[in-house]
Amino acid sequence: MRILQIFNPYVNYGGEESAVNQISLELEKHHELCNVIFDIHEWAGRAGMLNRSRQLVLMAWNPGSVRKVRDAIAGFKPDVILIHNIMPIGSAALYFYLSRCGIPVAHYIHNFRPFSVNGYCWGNGRILTEGLDRNFFPEIAAGAWQESRLKTAWYGVLIWALHGLGVYRRISGWIAISRFMKDAFVSGGIAESRIEVIPHSWEPTNPDGGHEPENVGRKEPQFLFLGRLSEEKGLRVLLDAWEMHERSGGRGTLRIAGAGPLADEVARRCGELGRAEYLGFRGGKDKEELLASCRALIVPSVWWEPLGLVLYEAYDHAKPVLAARSGGIVDHVTDGDTGWVHEPGNVRQLAAHIREASENPDEADIRGRRGRERIESRNAERWIGKIDAFLESVVSGSIKAAERKVTAKSDRRDGPIRAQVYLADQNPGYDRSFGISRMSEMVLDSLQGRGNTKIEVVVSESSQTGPENVSSTRSLPWGTRKKWVRLLSDHLHPVFIRPGEEPDLYYFPKGYLPLLDVFCQPSVVTIHDTIIQYDEDHYPEWRASWEYGYWASILKHTLRHASRIMTVSEFSKRQITAFMHRHEIPEKEITVTYEPCAYESIPQPVSPDKNNHVVHLASIEPHKRTAQLVGWWLEAEAEGRDLPHLDLIGSVADNLMDAIKISRSIRIRPFMEDNMLQAAYSSARALLLPSEIEGFGLPALEAYYLGTPVCFVKGTSVEEILSGATTKGAFSLEDRDLFFAALDETMAMDPDEIRQCGLRLRETFASEKVAERIESVFAEVRAANL
Repeated sequence: MRILQIFNPYVNYGGEESAVNQISLELEKHHELCNVIFDIHEWAGRAGMLNRSRQLVLMAWNPGSVRKVRDAIAGFKPDVILIHNIMPIGSAALYFYLSRCGIPVAHYIHNFRPFSVNGYCWGNGRILTEGLDRNFFPEIAAGAWQESRLKTAWYGVLIWALHGLGVYRRISGWIAISRFMKDAFVSGGIAESRIEVIPHSWEPTNPDGGHEPENVGRKEPQFLFLGRLSEEKGLRVLLDAWEMHERSGGRGTLRIAGAGPLADEVARRCGELGRAEYLGFRGGKDKEELLASCRALIVPSVWWEPLGLVLYEAYDHAKPVLAARSGGIVDHVTDGDTGWVHEPGNVRQLAAHIREASENPDEADIRGRRGRERIESRNAERWIGKIDAFLESVVSGSIKAAERKVTAKSDRRDGPIRAQVYLADQNPGYDRSFGISRMSEMVLDSLQGRGNTKIEVVVSESSQTGPENVSSTRSLPWGTRKKWVRLLSDHLHPVFIRPGEEPDLYYFPKGYLPLLDVFCQPSVVTIHDTIIQYDEDHYPEWRASWEYGYWASILKHTLRHASRIMTVSEFSKRQITAFMHRHEIPEKEITVTYEPCAYESIPQPVSPDKNNHVVHLASIEPHKRTAQLVGWWLEAEAEGRDLPHLDLIGSVADNLMDAIKISRSIRIRPFMEDNMLQAAYSSARALLLPSEIEGFGLPALEAYYLGTPVCFVKGTSVEEILSGATTKGAFSLEDRDLFFAALDETMAMDPDEIRQCGLRLRETFASEKVAERIESVFAEVRAANL
């Protein structure tokens, strides 16, 4: 099999990392293995409040980690994914992605996550079982994770959310390292049939057990503790029991090796006792020597120990274990057979077992030998056989589900294309998406009307809702007019909104992919322009630097990760291509679809009545050049030029207001509803578009469709759009006289000439044709992903 393994190591090397390394070595002997290992040391090394705050966000949603795994899946094409711990770097979003990536996932159960924030079910000196009922408040109150209530609360919220989203229920299979762990997860709600008990394998390192009968060379028996020096490991119970053993005249020496938060306390108490030694951390040959020379290993854990590889290490040296009846330990230590088992926290019982083992070396030797026999039966060959059988069952079950899914998709090959369309980022009248909203509605109406596409829209309480004929609507239960709410909704909506039916593709008409785009693939976007980059280059003071940075980063993200890119003009296509080159983004195919005009349902006027005024859609955005137009107009007025009235519809900068108030020919008109805007267009002698850059220039079509000619800037997309109908009205922003010459030329156009221009434009940019181009892209995307 091809197995993709994912692991987020811990800052301090421990039993789980040791187990993962062992698992990797065995899997590599029998399968193709690809590892995705996150760098916890680089993560942990980031200091400062800003970095720590950023890490809290990344715990929920780390696009880099999700993308790293997605790329590994795409390149390696695994049959199954085997995950261990993937937090904090992998993020909750990675769990969500893996649950929906279409590849079976097997989860190794090394600890109690997803039912415990710290993985131990431990806090405030006691076992906390409430997490099995999704209640993480006791752990939060205890600050159980990293000794922080805030961090514990945040992590608890993430685990709770993953439960709520059904992520854990969609894990294909679970591998428990002990029967106790399986029972715990079943009590937490994981289906028993999905959990297989497969204890870790062990290859004995000493052919004869490395045993020295009766501790040759030592007069007194040695008892050994190996592990992390922390409360849940039962160090205080051990030290109290040893103190009782000494006071009762017991023989032997206690040796404690390890590191952890109780190190100072352990060192102090060992110093106070007569025959107890604190050795600090010991590994490698030192640890082997300690195991070889001890009478027995003591494991007094008071928490639910999942397994504890240290048990295997003791048995490898044919040493019995004095263990607490705690968690998975009871699966591996049998009282009277491989060791002595006491009730967790029972100091008197543990002291009695120490006395018995110290006074009966032959019995200790017999129990140690039985432990050795037990791990000999858990060799790698038997382990890999069990793992293979389990993973094959997981893959087989997934293949059957996938076959059903593929069959369903194949049945849809010739049926309507299913597209989920995100409209919650469009709030007409409250942001800059008014033109995009009108385009979206027309395109979706045409697509649905053609019968080849079934549209499901995602909307908010305040956003555009889509045409009436869409197949279904999914609603966010909040408005998106406030910028921060919209931005959060844009990026997080894949978590809250899932399709009613599995779509063939996800379409974003406004052109920005969410950062959680891995849940919206394959994706198609319509990028209308790169004006944000233009403004940053030419008007850096217009926006805050973070705004430029944010929108540029989202555009780059979209260009890198969208499955297909569409745009609305050849001019915009060139700008997007230049943006990709500038930011070293691999160039992708870009399809030009153009835009339709909402006024195409209105018959082309024959000879509309005109008043002596022209209109300009005023804006405070610098590239729209409203201020320059007003300046030119005031200069011409002062020179006595015969001018029509200039109606400014929209927003005008405050610094222009005083001059406009004393003008004889400039009038300010507020934002208009569509019917009033149509009337303003129809009665005007010309529409003035002095904008230096546009993605498409929809107002030019709107004007001609209503019988009004247009003055526009040479070299822009507006010139491209109108070129199939007329060249009249073009001017340069560098020359005022050229502008007024173009205005005179435009106002002199014959009504029939204007009508013919409108008819030709209607033919070129008909919504049916635009929809056909978009539908063609949709069909290609669906075909590529079936």
